[in-house]
Amino acid sequence: MTGKHIGNQHQATFDGIRHLDDGNEYWKARQLAKVLEYSEYRHFLPVIERARLACQTSGEHVADHFEDILGMVDIEVISQFGPAVFQRHHAAAYRPARPACRPTARQRRRPCARR
Repeated sequence: MTGKHIGNQHQATFDGIRHLDDGNEYWKARQLAKVLEYSEYRHFLPVIERARLACQTSGEHVADHFEDILGMVDIEVISQFGPAVFQRHHAAAYRPARPACRPTARQRRRPCARR
C-alpha cells in the first residue's frame, strides 16, 4: 500500500466523523478517540489535555479550538436478573475544531500500553 493511499484513507476516515454546526467544522472527541484506536475514552483524555496545553502555549485561545460540551453516552448496565441494558447518561466531552485535531492526533504517545 502506498503512503499516499494510506494518507487518503486516514483523511477519508477523519472527514467521515466530521460534524458541521452553522458552517463550523468540529469533531466529537469520543469519535476521534475511536478513530485513533484508543480502547477507552478515559485513556484519550490526557491526549486532549496535552493538545489544549500546546494550544495555550502557542498563544491561541483554547476555547476557540476546544469547546467543552455535555454529551450523552450509553453505559452498559449488567443485571443479575436479565440481559444487560444500556442507559443514557450525561458525560463531559470536547468538540475540537479542525485546527485542534491535528495537534491532538500529534499528542498521541506511541507505544501506549493503555490503548
